[in-house]
Amino acid sequence: MENPLPLVEYTNIGEGDKLLALHYFDGKCCYCGCKLTRKYGFPNSLEMEHYISVDAQSVDSDLIINGSINNRVPSCRTCNRQKSNTPPEQWIRSKFKNADEIIEKIEMFFVMQEEFLW
Repeated sequence: MENPLPLVEYTNIGEGDKLLALHYFDGKCCYCGCKLTRKYGFPNSLEMEHYISVDAQSVDSDLIINGSINNRVPSCRTCNRQKSNTPPEQWIRSKFKNADEIIEKIEMFFVMQEEFLW
């Protein structure tokens, strides 16, 4: 896939990374907790969502993490579309009563990834 933003390195997520993310989040959307399906086109279809949007990363060239597993989380199609380019914590807090719990679990996923990759 050609990179739409030259400052952002784009890499595809491998099947192993998807499975690891799905296992960590128990096969559920990291935001709303619905059970994900690999069938395309459903509200609960699996999408490996950019936690920090590509647009937000293009503003800060230090955030060259676009396609990395360190910026991707399993999301349902519905949450991915609703979140869009909104800063993740802002969107989560506006949508979910258990926002702190959701954010903490996502942050721990990224910490785990960093420890695993290094």
